[in-house]
Amino acid sequence: MNIRDRQIEDTELIKYFKSQLDQIRFIGTSERLETKTKINKLSDDNPLEEQRDRLLPLWTALLGDAIVFLKQQDEREKYHDEEIYGVDDLSSYFEEIQDFEAILLGTVPAYRDHMTHAVRVFLLGEFMIRQSMGFQGVDCDDTPLRKGISPDEKEAVWAIIALCHDLGYPVEAIRLLTKESKQILESARFSIQELGYGLSPQFYTISEFTLRFIASSLMKMGGEKFAVHLQPKFFIKFANALDKYSHGVISCLILMAKLVYFMESDYTTDRIKYLNELDARQYLIRRTILRAISSHDCDEIYHLRMNNFPFLLLICDEMQE
Repeated sequence: MNIRDRQIEDTELIKYFKSQLDQIRFIGTSERLETKTKINKLSDDNPLEEQRDRLLPLWTALLGDAIVFLKQQDEREKYHDEEIYGVDDLSSYFEEIQDFEAILLGTVPAYRDHMTHAVRVFLLGEFMIRQSMGFQGVDCDDTPLRKGISPDEKEAVWAIIALCHDLGYPVEAIRLLTKESKQILESARFSIQELGYGLSPQFYTISEFTLRFIASSLMKMGGEKFAVHLQPKFFIKFANALDKYSHGVISCLILMAKLVYFMESDYTTDRIKYLNELDARQYLIRRTILRAISSHDCDEIYHLRMNNFPFLLLICDEMQE
């Protein structure tokens, strides 16, 4: 199908996604989430913003399924269950975001409903990637591995990327709102005490780890030994983004702090103990997710290829402007 120069409406995306359900292996991984039932409850005749009450349960179910599926594909896991440690907490956070967005929608220019936006980005990526090259065509830098990341795993990776890429947007918006409020009060000659906020001492450790994680790459050292190499150009760009409270990097910090799946990330620069191939594979999957999210609003990051998740997220995000 030629998808060039097409304008795609929500109704078409929903219909297409429902037609592909039997081919998407990560959906339905956790039976207790009843993901397919939640998908089928979406109306084919109405845009997503008119179905907001159905989106948070669907968002939670899709994210939970993607994590459970990726854990099931991890050959190191001895016990496979349907637990999605942290997803319910993340869902509660998103629910709080929705309550707060009523304020932001009226005060921050061009602010949009990010639950609707996240689901739309996911559906748009499903449509665009499947119709153009398939998930097997997405490059995840896994050529050093004997067993690369499978198309089904890449689809689950896309779900996490798309659904979580704007988790940090309210934090960035609050910073902008605080700055503008200060300017207005000063212009009116009011004496003000500036609102102060920042990372807690404990969170600095998570921040440092996360920045190094997303700014690193995998190097094969021979045999089944892999090293992780810190890329300074990426590190300084993401550090600058964090200093400006860019929501991409903030989203990564939230994921690292709230989801056990990311707390269990394999990352080491220890030259005494390298990663084996199974550890290296799981490191790469998680780094792929976080780098795509952190890159999508970082203007200093440039893209040399079009068939990777950082660029695909950027395109699906910008197509809605």
